[in-house]
Parts: sequence; structure tokens; C-alpha cells
Amino acid sequence: MIQVLANAICSGALLAVGAIGFGLVYFTTRHFHIAHGAVFTLGAYVALYVSYGFGFSVPLVSLSAMIVGFISGIAIERLLYAPLIRRKASNETVLLSSLGLYIVVANGIAIMAGDQNLMLRQVSQDPFQSFGVALTSIQVLQVVIAFVLIISLAAVLRFSRLGLALRAVTENPGLSVAHGLDLDRIRVIVLGSGSLLAGLAGCLAAIDTGVSPHIGLRAMLEASVCCLAVGSKSLLIQAAMAVTLMLLQGVTGWWFGVQWSSAATFLIVMVLLLRRAKRDPENRLG
Repeated sequence: MIQVLANAICSGALLAVGAIGFGLVYFTTRHFHIAHGAVFTLGAYVALYVSYGFGFSVPLVSLSAMIVGFISGIAIERLLYAPLIRRKASNETVLLSSLGLYIVVANGIAIMAGDQNLMLRQVSQDPFQSFGVALTSIQVLQVVIAFVLIISLAAVLRFSRLGLALRAVTENPGLSVAHGLDLDRIRVIVLGSGSLLAGLAGCLAAIDTGVSPHIGLRAMLEASVCCLAVGSKSLLIQAAMAVTLMLLQGVTGWWFGVQWSSAATFLIVMVLLLRRAKRDPENRLG
């Protein structure tokens, strides 16, 4: 059980990175950003091919995935979401467009790279063993990166002018415009930053477990669960939900088999979401 808890913390740290990126986009723009999964997948494959071309280096592959993620997020906002918003498209139209982009990216990668699971080469997975728990260096790295990101982003949201602007847009977009905030600029920043985190999460997933063209969908769904179940009041709470979600999956898989882990987890989360909808119909960025 201790090993299950340790693995849940490491997997939850990876999920938290992607969930924070999804939350930044969702709570600021109110778009259910399915294309977040496409950027996650792109980050994973960028890490894969950079490691093939230039040799494996965690800083190099991570930086490459983050750059591609950042550029992809800005492109998604400028070329997909912004034109739809200018035409006053419905939320359903935006959702379907985001889903369509994910499908195009995932299938495009499958055509070019194949459907098989691929592993990064030159990755050391020698475990550290202590107190009956064995963890790889990549798992430890996931926890460190997630901790640094959560603390840094929490400080930005709480103390910076950008964080104040994001909270204002989340609370009341119309009033924010009246006070001179540039919503288009904020949307670009949010999509770029959230996608940067998605690319990083995809890179870490590629290093840890390998990549396949469709890994982004599950990652996006789990990230959305973490955000929607607890709201946007605290990044720490979102991270705690990510660890809890992974722990539920680990314990369920341990007792009932791996095939039941996701089903049981999402069933429990559905109950949480229904209870939350009755108690707190509006989620706010705090």
C-alpha cells in the first residue's frame, strides 16, 4: 500500500501540471479546451524526436516541448477560438471545434508515427529504494517540477498584476473590459501558458511511460476532472485532487484489477461534481 501511495503522488504530480494548464484556460475563457489533449500529445512526440535527434537530456526535451506547447496554444487561440468568438459562436460550436482539432492532431500523428507505443531512448529507470518504496529518477523529477510550478503560479496569481487581471476576467469579463483590460491579449497569454504546461506534462509522460497518438485524451479528461471537481479557488487544492484521483485509481486497480480503475474513479468524481453543482454553481479563480 505504501508503494501504491508513492506511485499515486508521482502520477498525481504529473497530472497536476496538465490540470493547472487546463484550469488556466477553462476558468478564464470558459471553454472546455479538449485541444489541451492535442498539445499534450504534441509535447510528448516533440520530446521523443528531440531525444532521437540530439540525444536525451531532460532540460533540452522539456524546453522543446514547452516551446512547441506555447506556440501551439497561441496558434489555437488566434486561428481557432478567436474567429469563433468574433462570430459569436455558441459554446457547443467552440467545444466541437476543439474536439475536431484534437482528432485531427491525434490521427495526423498516428499516420506519421504509427499507432504503437514508443519509448524515449537513453532514459535511466534505475529505481531509488527507501523505506520499502522504489521510485525512478523520473518520478522524483515529476514531483519536484510540479511543486515548483504550483508554488510559482500560485505566487503569480496572488501577487502579480497579471494574476489580478486573470481573476478579474474570471469574475466579470464585461466589467473587466469596462476597466480597460484587453481580453484578446489575456486570452493569448492564457492559451499560451496553459499549453506550455500541457507540453511539459506530455514530455514528462513520454519520459516516464512512453507515447502513443491517443494519450492526450485521457490526460485531458483527468485534468478536467481535477479542475471541475474542486473549482479554481486554489492551485494546491487542484494538485491535491490530482493526487487523490491517482490514488483512487491505484487502490481500485490493486483491489479489483486495472480495467476497473478508471471506471470507478470517474464514477466517484461524477458524484462529487453533482454535489458541487448543487452547492456552488459558479467556480471562480482565486
